[in-house]
Amino acid sequence: MRIKDHGDWVSYEPSEKLFPNITTHNILYCQRVSDKRDWYDFQRNELRDIGTIKATLMQIDGEWTVQTTARDPSFLFPAGLKLIEIDDTDGAVEHESLRRMRVNLKTHALAPALPWPGQTVGSEHG
Repeated sequence: MRIKDHGDWVSYEPSEKLFPNITTHNILYCQRVSDKRDWYDFQRNELRDIGTIKATLMQIDGEWTVQTTARDPSFLFPAGLKLIEIDDTDGAVEHESLRRMRVNLKTHALAPALPWPGQTVGSEHG
């Protein structure tokens, strides 16, 4: 499974109006830390492949852990998170099954999530 790291994303307030025909008082914005690329522009122009799974990651106990997943990037908002794209061109992976999985960005390995505190292995609710 190939994983593409799209970097860390943070909230920001644009200096110019990005959507001139829309009242923007209730629009949230985020941008990639590395190059200040706007999220709406990035998803519209770079994340168009429906054969990939887009996922947000958060560091939990020092490990990258999948938070949200979708094939349609408009279902995500990566502010305060890392964004990855997982190649699944054959459609074999149900994207919901990846939630809470731990991700090694160097080896592209996925591992089951650690149990919640007090949860026994094999138990969904502890």
